Amino acid sequence: MYYLGSTDYDSSLIFLDHVPAIYGQMIANAGQQIEQKGILKALLTGMMTGIPYKIYSVWAGHLGVPYFAFILSSLCARVLRFLVVSGLISALSYMLKDVISLKKRLWLHAIGWALFYGLYFYHFGF
Repeated sequence: MYYLGSTDYDSSLIFLDHVPAIYGQMIANAGQQIEQKGILKALLTGMMTGIPYKIYSVWAGHLGVPYFAFILSSLCARVLRFLVVSGLISALSYMLKDVISLKKRLWLHAIGWALFYGLYFYHFGF
């Protein structure tokens, strides 16, 4: 998406416009955030407000954010979300370790992530 944004921004906007749960104002907001806050703060804002990562990827390429800075910021923001959600699910799984089997605790992880994304689409639309 970064590459597409840097080489064919117009096509990338057409693509984004056809992705479920993405709308025009969301796309505009992501670009403004990168310009005003920088890529890392924009990605962290997006994580909290539900703006999909792919939008920031397109904008980063279009705005000429250095690729290394984009990758490093992406790792920080995406690992943070993964650790928070996985950490909460793991804590719950640990608390239930004497009550339910390992197989059911593994299912708990899958259900936890499905619930996370289900709530995301419920809140931000599909």
